[in-house]
Amino acid sequence: GPPSFYFTRPYEGVSTNVSLRASGPIVSLPAGPVRVASLLEWRRDLIAEGAQFNAGSISIYPERSQTVGSASAELKVPLIGAGQRKPFLRELNLQLALRRDEYEVNGVTNSVLSTSTVPLRRATAEVSSTDPSIGFGWKVSDQAAVRASWGTGFLPPSMNQVLPTPSTALASVADPRRGN
Repeated sequence: GPPSFYFTRPYEGVSTNVSLRASGPIVSLPAGPVRVASLLEWRRDLIAEGAQFNAGSISIYPERSQTVGSASAELKVPLIGAGQRKPFLRELNLQLALRRDEYEVNGVTNSVLSTSTVPLRRATAEVSSTDPSIGFGWKVSDQAAVRASWGTGFLPPSMNQVLPTPSTALASVADPRRGN
């Protein structure tokens, strides 16, 4: 029969990231300055079209992209400062934070053989999360401190978790070196 061969054209990826950060004191209280830290971030990851060649047929995997928008803010409020010391209470701080993430994935859910007339199934998937946290810091003495916090978290999904990678239409692939 005709010789079998298998080759994958490398996929190329491009990641673009823009971030804006700001932090500093916003007001002064008797216990010390109230500080804020904030972040705005936008990222786009692109995986360019790829192809697999096998024994005369070509599987094409169209490009996929993921866009992420994030915003976060954290506030640190001193409730009792160094100038207001009491026994077993050197400092007491409150921390409040909020983070918002929005993910959008664009791509296709199928691969296409070069000889196929099956149309590409384009899809967009969106995932978002808003996560708060609150914490306290208590400085008991110059040598000991206690911290407690509560918050929610979000493990960002990969592109393949939100929009699965198309599976190849090829049933088997021959290894030309081993002949199987």
